[in-house]
Amino acid sequence: MHQAAHVRKLLNNTSTGGGHSRGAAAVASADDDDPCSEEVVEVFQGSAGSLPNGIPSYSVTITNTCLDCTVCDVHVSCGEFASTEVVDPSDFRRLSYGDCLVRNGGPIGPGETISFQYSNSFVYKMDVAAVSCVDV
Repeated sequence: MHQAAHVRKLLNNTSTGGGHSRGAAAVASADDDDPCSEEVVEVFQGSAGSLPNGIPSYSVTITNTCLDCTVCDVHVSCGEFASTEVVDPSDFRRLSYGDCLVRNGGPIGPGETISFQYSNSFVYKMDVAAVSCVDV
């Protein structure tokens, strides 16, 4: 018997501040034991040295830390994200000011990580803004 996938969208709670790299779940689940929320997606950045022209380079990893759930439609707040190096748009791309999409909105499996590098004269603050959870 084929089961239809159920998608639930969680939006970032704008009343929470802080510069952490985890999303803040704004929608309470009917089932408090539900492991899938924005907080399971983490964004980490670190220095990756400099390009030959001296422009700093940064490495980014976006990880689904949930070992029991798949997430999709992951949006990251990213300001005016731009890079002097090409970033594969199927991994990460800016849709509009402050809204970047991870993996074209496709699924990120349990424990899976998406990695890329970008270069610019400064690091962009990135936080998970929205996530959908896929129940199969």
